[in-house]
Amino acid sequence: MYDPNAMCDNVRRGYRGSADAGKDSAAARRSGEDGAKRCRLWEMVQYQCELTADLQRVICRPFTRVFRRCANASTIEVTPVLTPA
Repeated sequence: MYDPNAMCDNVRRGYRGSADAGKDSAAARRSGEDGAKRCRLWEMVQYQCELTADLQRVICRPFTRVFRRCANASTIEVTPVLTPA
């Protein structure tokens, strides 16, 4: 459903963790890419509910949020954002 490599590439741009201190930018990028391979994607389904105009029913719609959790215990939301065309 989701391409974890593409998501990690998008989120990891410009990131420098403590392991990257003192390295040049190319080495930092390589380290970030290696670190991204140790990340797992997690999905969470939430529901947005609305009361109908006649106040007789509640209509709930699910939406999925995606998070990337890495070995260093950081968790970042990477839910794709859809913009109207």
